[in-house]
Amino acid sequence: MFSIFSKRALLALLIAAWPAAADTIVLRDRTVLRGTPEEGKKKGFKLGKRKFERSEVLLWENDEGRMTTVVPFVHQIRGYRALADAITLKTCLELLPEALAKKNADAMRTVLDRAESAGLEGKAAERWGRKLKGLARAKEVQPFEVPALDALETLLLERARIAREDKDETRALQLLRVALDESPEHAGVKAAFEKAAPADWPLGDRRNWLEWRLQVTSQRGTHMVRRSNYDREVAQTRWGGAKVHGVESDDVVLLTTLKDPLPVGRCVKLARLTCRALERIFYTHNPVRDDRDPLIIYLFEDKESYVKLSGGGGHLEWTLGHYSPSENLSRFYWMKRPDAMRTVTTTFVHELTHHWIERRNPRYTREVTMRNVQTPGYWIVEGFATFMQEGRYDVERSEWTHKNKHAQTLDIVGDLAERGKLLDWNRVYPLNQRDFHESLSKEFNVRPNLKWSLKHIGLSEVNLFYMQAGATCQYLFHAEKGKLREKLLNYVVAYYTNDATMTNVEEAFGMTPDELGEKVAAFAKSMR
Repeated sequence: MFSIFSKRALLALLIAAWPAAADTIVLRDRTVLRGTPEEGKKKGFKLGKRKFERSEVLLWENDEGRMTTVVPFVHQIRGYRALADAITLKTCLELLPEALAKKNADAMRTVLDRAESAGLEGKAAERWGRKLKGLARAKEVQPFEVPALDALETLLLERARIAREDKDETRALQLLRVALDESPEHAGVKAAFEKAAPADWPLGDRRNWLEWRLQVTSQRGTHMVRRSNYDREVAQTRWGGAKVHGVESDDVVLLTTLKDPLPVGRCVKLARLTCRALERIFYTHNPVRDDRDPLIIYLFEDKESYVKLSGGGGHLEWTLGHYSPSENLSRFYWMKRPDAMRTVTTTFVHELTHHWIERRNPRYTREVTMRNVQTPGYWIVEGFATFMQEGRYDVERSEWTHKNKHAQTLDIVGDLAERGKLLDWNRVYPLNQRDFHESLSKEFNVRPNLKWSLKHIGLSEVNLFYMQAGATCQYLFHAEKGKLREKLLNYVVAYYTNDATMTNVEEAFGMTPDELGEKVAAFAKSMR
């Protein structure tokens, strides 16, 4: 037995006839289907004469109200809205004749307005409108109380209850947040929120707690517990006594004075995603490092506090963040501008790559981390961090990929190679950290013609070093079907353990600096 209704007015009249034990499916065109679909011969499903694919589905639940097909949360909410409209419309079409019989024009007008907003078709609305006008001079008007037309709130609260039963607290709170946005004064919604939110939340009002819970600690993070209390006391001293709070997960301890959960949550998610990406790249069957201390991160509210509380002045004025090896922590600040997430992401990933490789890389132990300013091959430090920042990170879906054919390093190196504007590869690869800072110019002297960006940027020798180092990592990681990838990862280990023999490019890759540089340039040009 099944029912299919593509017109919501007809659907509302027949909802009562739906079979009890059946799925509810809402499609993108707001069509509501009710029944037990059968898998079609080709890709997709069939319910009576109606065929559809999973890509069309906004919401698919069983008769208990539990999802049988997982779709993005924003689609689910659209589905609940469509379903609530159908239920509301059915209720309104039952109430209109009753209000008319009572000759209560005010009640009838209220119900008709709600029915139209729920999707009552134009001709039906006109018919009821004419009947409403006929009540203008009605006598013997009888009282008629319009019941609460809160189908959406009821649906959301019921699904939140089911999610809590299924121990899916994040989904339950997501549904509660939508209900609060929809109807903050609804008695049931207010009661559910009052029950869920702690009365003594320290970071602003209780609504802030809900956002904090969803944006920050939904990624397996905990607010100010275990070792983060110690780190918080240290940070509070460094912050000059300001109220510092934090989030701890298995990967990071993030400490901040920011109370806005959006930037804090984005940074926590991005930090965890960066750690996960690096763990996947450097995975080994024989790890030699067994300590997994979380990376400590300071997130400042603005540039002024970042510079002042990081030691002040110097090169920090020109940075968005940095990793301090001597302190074993990374510092960043959040820019209050619309493109902050995109701008902060590259710096965040870059610096946390430095932090993770030195403190968490499973291929060598902390005791043998011996890199210093005289170790040759410094290109791998900045090159690998640049390679990582050019990956694609989706913090909302917790997805990451290192594949980026439009990487800026490849775009720049490909163009400048054709124009003969690159640094000499024999200069790039042997350089140590001290000579990098002392011998490379910071003056802008070249402007590449970019294919994959609208930006017009000027590059100094320092910038070019970063670009050529990053492009080298892109080549060694991706080219020749990954044949050189393990050698690249071994080079990282060699540099951080001060194995000077294996930081020699010829020993590590079997190519002279010129030969490797030519292959990198050719790879970059092929990507353009």
